[in-house]
Amino acid sequence: MTAPIDRFAIYAFLEEILNENDDYEDSDIAPIIPALISKRPSVPKVEGFTELVINLNEEDFRYHCRLNKETFMLLLGEVEAYQVPDVNYVGGGYDSVPPKKQLLVFVWYLSNQCSMRNIAFNFKLSKSTVHSIVHHVAGVYQLYHISYSMAE
Repeated sequence: MTAPIDRFAIYAFLEEILNENDDYEDSDIAPIIPALISKRPSVPKVEGFTELVINLNEEDFRYHCRLNKETFMLLLGEVEAYQVPDVNYVGGGYDSVPPKKQLLVFVWYLSNQCSMRNIAFNFKLSKSTVHSIVHHVAGVYQLYHISYSMAE
C-alpha cells in the first residue's frame, strides 16, 4: 500500500521553489498542482482467481496449467525450499506473494499464451510483480536443474 499523499509537503515544496526563483509565476505552477496531488485511479482486478484455479478439478487444472496437481505440488516444494527474502523490501507496502501463488503465476505464464498484463489482472498483482515472479521462479528452476544434474 502506498503512503498517503502529504498535500502540505507538496504545497510547502512548491512554495519554496517559487520563493527561490522569482522567474516563476503562480500561474506557471498552477496547472501542475492537480497532477501532483491527485491519486492514480485504481485498476480493477479479478477477485479470487488463484483460489479458483487451485480448486479446479484435475482435468481442468491439467487443461489450463499443462501439468497435473501432483506435479504442481512437487514443484511447489522446490519453490518453497528456495524462497529468499525480498531484497527490495524496506517496510510497509503490500504483503509478499505466497509461494503457491508465485508458482501458479509462473505456470500460467508458461502454459497460456497471455501477456503479463493479463496475468497481473487475473491474479490481482502488478505487472512488475508478475515480471519479478516469472524471473525469480525461473531462477529457482535453473538452480534446481543444475543441482539435480550435478547429483547424477
